[in-house]
Amino acid sequence: MTTTTDLSPFGLRETPEGLLPCGACGIATTPDRLTPHSVLSRIVAMPHGERAEDVKDGATVDLPTCDDCRALASTAEAIVTAHPHLRHSLGSVATWRVQSALYALSVLGHPISGPDIKPERLWALVNRLGMPGALAPYSRRFSPTWLPGATTKRSARERWSAVDPFVLSDCQRGIADVTVDMRPARALDGGPCSWCGARSAYGRRTSEAWPGDGLCVTCWLTKRDGGGWYDAFVAYIDPDRAIRRHIPGTLDLDGIRPWSQSHGGTGTAWSHSGDRNALRQHVAHLVGITVP
Repeated sequence: MTTTTDLSPFGLRETPEGLLPCGACGIATTPDRLTPHSVLSRIVAMPHGERAEDVKDGATVDLPTCDDCRALASTAEAIVTAHPHLRHSLGSVATWRVQSALYALSVLGHPISGPDIKPERLWALVNRLGMPGALAPYSRRFSPTWLPGATTKRSARERWSAVDPFVLSDCQRGIADVTVDMRPARALDGGPCSWCGARSAYGRRTSEAWPGDGLCVTCWLTKRDGGGWYDAFVAYIDPDRAIRRHIPGTLDLDGIRPWSQSHGGTGTAWSHSGDRNALRQHVAHLVGITVP
């Protein structure tokens, strides 16, 4: 099991005077256009282990972003603009997820994808590299938890050279899975998903795309975690939980039913219920909030 004390200072050097580590790749850079990173807790070393302490009044660590990492951020924004389905699926975190995937590619030294990336490869990159890439930035040493030994007086010798070895391994496994994930969607034999009505789902093999119970993998995972068709529907229209944060209980959504009770649609998820954005706006109105 990995603990925070396993984070070795490999690839670090003393930060030259007048510079600060880049909040992303960690290389020493000019401290202009600083970004605040919130510190919510601190790990304190104890004689027999570690313990976390809340930072009661809150704190921030201000770090700059080097030119190369700013370019990655701009590329992420351009990709999301060129692929609006990402924002529909991921909500407000779409750009962050893409940027994290680009971080992982940069860590591995792989070519950086641009707005012309194919949708299926983009989704594979976000799915497999979004989370490990989110753990790669140098700012993770300070935010949201300040790790023992973390200091801006040290920075990366080279871009990403201070990435934790375990995070690097996760990135390597992720890029290997991307290659496998490029296989096409698999269609359910015998009919659409009984909840959302989708006729195809992505997976490395049919058994992954359609695990059983007459459900696509997305709905099947919701059922596995104890949810029902209602939970799968709300997750579909509210991927970033912007609406669910304001729902005190279960909404009575007139006319919304699983595909098995209504049929119809175009074969895409929940199309039998109507236009996705219109549904999102309708549910947000019921809750009394405004969503993009």
